[in-house]
This record gives sequence, structure tokens and C-alpha cells, in this order.
Amino acid sequence: MERLSTHISTGGLARGTALLYPDAPAESFSESSESPLETFRSALSASSREIEGTVAEGTLSEILSAHLEMLSDPLLTETVEADIRKGMGAREAVEAASEEISSMFDAIDDEYLRSRKDDVRDVCRRIIRNMASPAAASSSDPEQDVIVVAAELFPSDTVRMDFSRVRGFVLEKGSVTSHVAILARGYGIPALFGIPVGNIHDGDRLLVDGNSGELIINPDAGTESHFSEKLTSFSPFPEAGEEGECPVKVYANAGSIAEVRKAMENGADGVGLFRSEFLYMKGNALPTEDVQYETYAEAARLCGEKPLTIRTLDIGGDKALPYLELPREDNPFLGFRAIRISLARPELFRPQIRAILRSSAHGRIRILLPMITRVEEVLKAKEIISLCMKELDGEHLPYDPEVEIGVMVETPASVLIAEELAKEVDFFSVGTNDLTQYVMVADRGNSSVASYYDVTDPAVMRALSIIANAAAKEHIPVGICGEAASDAALQPDLLRMGFTSLSVPCSMVSQTRRNLMTIKI
Repeated sequence: MERLSTHISTGGLARGTALLYPDAPAESFSESSESPLETFRSALSASSREIEGTVAEGTLSEILSAHLEMLSDPLLTETVEADIRKGMGAREAVEAASEEISSMFDAIDDEYLRSRKDDVRDVCRRIIRNMASPAAASSSDPEQDVIVVAAELFPSDTVRMDFSRVRGFVLEKGSVTSHVAILARGYGIPALFGIPVGNIHDGDRLLVDGNSGELIINPDAGTESHFSEKLTSFSPFPEAGEEGECPVKVYANAGSIAEVRKAMENGADGVGLFRSEFLYMKGNALPTEDVQYETYAEAARLCGEKPLTIRTLDIGGDKALPYLELPREDNPFLGFRAIRISLARPELFRPQIRAILRSSAHGRIRILLPMITRVEEVLKAKEIISLCMKELDGEHLPYDPEVEIGVMVETPASVLIAEELAKEVDFFSVGTNDLTQYVMVADRGNSSVASYYDVTDPAVMRALSIIANAAAKEHIPVGICGEAASDAALQPDLLRMGFTSLSVPCSMVSQTRRNLMTIKI
């Protein structure tokens, strides 16, 4: 018997037989009369047809829809074709584009967007597969309950998995914001990340405790019996209590129009965080005001009377968007980013604010300012918003003059001045991912300090309480849009503190509402 543990996991309990997922088979290229450009474009079309022909539901359907959009994204296609014209082969150009675009995501402070580099890598793997000779057919579905074990998994790897048999995941790479983690939560099964899998063999008996982050390999009889008792009393999806209203609003986080649409289909009370960065990553130049307006307006129309909370540009400093020519920094997470860039570069900020304001004529828009550390930043942003309103008045363009303005409370500084900030804004939104990282001085991506990254640490919980109390004192709503919002074990504490909304991934809306209905305060 062997025990391994990790601090990166999704909740739940599972047991099953280890099923080692093989690395992608080596793909040999056959000689082709096509030029590299034709080879790439043919593989691109084949990849689109492949996704369109895949039957998937729920979260996996959302992921594949995002991949389909990515296949037509100019950032990918133009990057590959430019390298081919410089003399690269088709495969080499796709691999180079995968690395280049992935590095852009790595530099972005928002953890959700950083984890989307897996989408880029997965889409590029699919394109390369479709340049290659046909691969061998995949193995048949398992006939017993299994724990899938792999160094790394991509969404395309999970398409053919029989989730009636998959009981959990054990992976070396990944995070709780990765697609595998989102899928696991959607299916109510645990996933462990950061577990060395070299000593796990096909057929090993595995016990997975996603609540404690523990993996037990080939347990003895006593350990197996004790785990069986825990498993008997565990339910991945709590049953709702008596019919009634949910105690708080359940919003959705979204990073695209497709996700806004899915949020509404899943019954979200609105969008608590709409990441505007995706617009800036769709090409090799800044999106114009009109392009932004059209996107925000479409999202607002999808939300109807429900709020759409648009976070202004939140990017890191180092290599985030090459065309912005931002200075290189040794530590971009403590440097020139988010609201600091917006206020220093009005040629970026004002077109975005004008686009957001114009879109407010089509729905209930809220403006969310990221990485606030000073009251002066809020006052300066409000001045710019007011100036943009006057410009729109002069141009006779409609907008909502009562548009709400809020701040992300995600730094120790914003916690300490929460009462002052609450006097200047209409709502708070707490980014628990960054808040935890900054309060605990721990990068969750660094395995050496991963144990310090703990939202339940007394220091972080005290910070959350300070924020909630400051909002209550000024009678403004306060929500959470970080990972903690979808943590069922933490939700009772958040409600007791006075948080008025939780914003979760689109796929978690229904489950979160069910969880909240069971909480008694």
C-alpha cells in the first residue's frame, strides 16, 4: 500500500481500477503533393468537421464549441500562415504557433484565462493529427469502474470516455481551473493534480479522496473497509431541500459569447464576471471600439434584464499581448497590469469604456475595475467614465446613465481600504484566487508552496469577513467570482459572512444552486 498526496484537487471520493491513459501515438506524415499552406488549411477544415460531427453534452459540448471558435481565430490562423510563408513546414508552424500563443496566456494574471492555453495546445494537437496518417483506433471503453491516470489530459482525450465508468482522475499536470477539473466537478467525480504517476500501473486498486487530496494505491483490507464507510455516506450532488428561493444570486463567469449563452441556458441569475480579455487575444491588433461594442451588446441582449458584469482589460505585463509593446518585467504579477495599464494608456481604456457604455443601452451592464489598490484609481476611472458619457451625449448615442461601477477586491491593499472603496462604488466582486495568492504570498502553480495557497486559511477568511462587513456597512452587494464560489464546503461560511452572490463556471450553475438550497444558516 502506498499513499500520495497533493494540495491541488477537486472534491469528492472515488475508488476503482487504474486505467493508464497512453501518450498520444507518434504520427508519421506521408508525402503530400500539397503545399504546406494547403496542408494546414486542409487539416484546419478537417478539424472543424471533426468537432462538428462529435456528439457531446454539457461541459464537454461547451469546450468543443470554444475549440471550434478557436479554429477560425485569426490569432491562430494568421500566426501559422505567416510562419509558413517564412519557410516553415506545416507541422512546424502549428507547433510554433502553439508555443507562442500559449506563452501569451501564461503571462495573463487571470488564472482562468491562463489555463485556456490548454485549449490552444489541444486544438493544435488536433490540427497536427489531421495532417498525419490515420492513427490506430482507440481502445474500447472500460468494462469496470476506473480511475483514469495520465501525465496530462486534454478535452479531446475525454470525448470518447465512458463517464458511466470513469470514477476519477489522477494527473501529474493540470489545475483546478483546467477543463478536466471542470468536467470532473460537472460529473461529480474527484480529480487529483500534481501526483507523480510513474509508479502507478494498469490494474492497480486506487482510492481517491479529493477532499483531502490523498491517493491510496493498492490499499490493505482495513483501509479499503474504512474508505467504503466514507463512500457510503458521501453524495457528490446534495439533494435540494424544500422548494424555495436560493439564498443568494448565482451568477456565471464567462469568457466568450458562447459561455454567456450557456450561462443563460443553465439558468444563471446573470453574468458576474465577463472577461473582456478574449477580445484582445483574437488578433494581432487592438479590437476597435465598434468591435467591442458589438460583442458587449450581443452579450447584453443574451442576458436580457439580468446583469452582465464586464471586467475591464485585465492583463499581465510580460509578453501578454505583443502588439501592446509593454515593458518586460521580472514579476508582472506585481507590476504594470490591469487598471494600472488602463489608467496609464487612455487610448486603450477610453474606447473600451465607450463600448461598454454604448452596450448598456441593450441590457443591464455593470463595469468592474480589476486590481484596485487605491481609492484614487477608482476616482480617476470614474472621471474617465464620466468624460466618455459626455462624449456620447454630444454624439447623441444612447447609454444607461445609471450604469453601476464596481471593483475587484483581490489585493491586501483593497481589503485594508474596503470601507473607503465601498463609499465610491456600487458593488464589490471578490477575486478569491488572486486574494489568496497575495495574502498568503504563494503562487498556486509552484508546488513547493502549494500548501500555503489555502482560501480557508484564517488570514484569508478574515480578509473575506472584512470585505463583507465593509460592503454591508455601505449597503452595497458583494459577491465572489473566484474558485471559492463553487466550493460547496466553503459556501455556508460565505453566506454567513454576508456575501450576496456567487459567480461560478457556467457548468456549475445548477449544481451550485442545489448546494445552496441545502444550507441552513
